[in-house]
Amino acid sequence: MPVRGDLLKWINLLETSPDFALRVDPATQQVTVAKYARVPDADGLFWLFGTTVLACGQSLPSVLLVDTDSGGELCGAYWKTAKGWVDSQASDIKTVLGLSRDDLLPYDYATQIPLTRDILHD
Repeated sequence: MPVRGDLLKWINLLETSPDFALRVDPATQQVTVAKYARVPDADGLFWLFGTTVLACGQSLPSVLLVDTDSGGELCGAYWKTAKGWVDSQASDIKTVLGLSRDDLLPYDYATQIPLTRDILHD
């Protein structure tokens, strides 16, 4: 199912301005938009533009939810497809992409703005 509403607005913002990030304040859960040279370590959740490379080698523009309190752990991903932006965890993602599970997993990702600490890629 395609992403809609306010979430789609945030995703489109990051796609059109990939040098910006959305930061979720750990105390208030308020979201702020800012430009970063590097995403700081241990500073909560960040929404970042990037790329996902599926197991089959296909690259997808992505918006990635990264937990900097856990060394850059990926908490979620939204992928741009021919049918629009979709949640990578959607039950119909294989059908949307026309791929098998083996074509999808495992996948790798890269953020447009580098992470100060990235336990999966360092």
